[in-house]
Amino acid sequence: MTEPTLDFITIVLNGEPFISHCISQYYKYAHKIFLIEGADNRTHDHVSKEFFTEDGHSTDNTREIIHSFPDPDKKITIIEKDGFWTGGKDEMFSKTNDLISSPWVFEVDCDEFYKDEDMVKIFDIINEYPQITGFCFPWRNFWHNLHTIYGWENKGTFKCDWGEAGWRLLKWELGVSKWTTHRPPTVSLSNGNSQTLAWGPAHLLPRDIFTYHYSDLLPKQNLIKSQYYEIPQWYENIFMKWLTHKEEVEAYGIYPLGGSGRTMEYRGTHPSEIYSLAKKLGMEI
Repeated sequence: MTEPTLDFITIVLNGEPFISHCISQYYKYAHKIFLIEGADNRTHDHVSKEFFTEDGHSTDNTREIIHSFPDPDKKITIIEKDGFWTGGKDEMFSKTNDLISSPWVFEVDCDEFYKDEDMVKIFDIINEYPQITGFCFPWRNFWHNLHTIYGWENKGTFKCDWGEAGWRLLKWELGVSKWTTHRPPTVSLSNGNSQTLAWGPAHLLPRDIFTYHYSDLLPKQNLIKSQYYEIPQWYENIFMKWLTHKEEVEAYGIYPLGGSGRTMEYRGTHPSEIYSLAKKLGMEI
């Protein structure tokens, strides 16, 4: 099987402790990697000043990690700005328009991971169905620990994003394509856009292909998120309160941006780098 050529993009602000493991997980699959660091204007407006520097950068060790990450194959390009990204994440994405050199681009947040066996499945799908223009992955969202997930139940499988799935892997036509939006990630194509002939959960769930999402694992992540999305009550009244009042919180619904959702035990495996991350954090897995 010929592996499709993929470029990866990760936007990151305060990505420690995930970012090194995220890059390690996808490095071997990447033709090029674009790491875009910094705070966007929404962060400036809504997030506590302790979470970004005066010139719009991470306050943890994210910059040191990405600048020192081993890159023997010279795949990594780091994109930063002297100041805040005033055009938000759309501006961040646009900086790669003339740099992407692969027929596929994979947008991966620093707390998102994919199993190696699922990458093989994805390559098989791309080779078998060349007409596909994008992939919208079902999610497994982890909540407080590595053996609890949350979302809506659908035939025994929990799946969730800002709805039920997340656009991540998108077709790219050299000389034609541009990013049109960050939310949802969308690329222009000569005959439409990356969502025109896409595969979503209905195609991927039967193949057991997921995005493994760890954005609700640590309190600091959720404190920043609750401020960024202007839902400060969510951190205290849902995320932290769940530890002592689980039934009450789940009766209300734990989905970060409102609505329903509950937790269930996860007994499956994780992407390989999560085992290294768990050891670093001292978390049971």
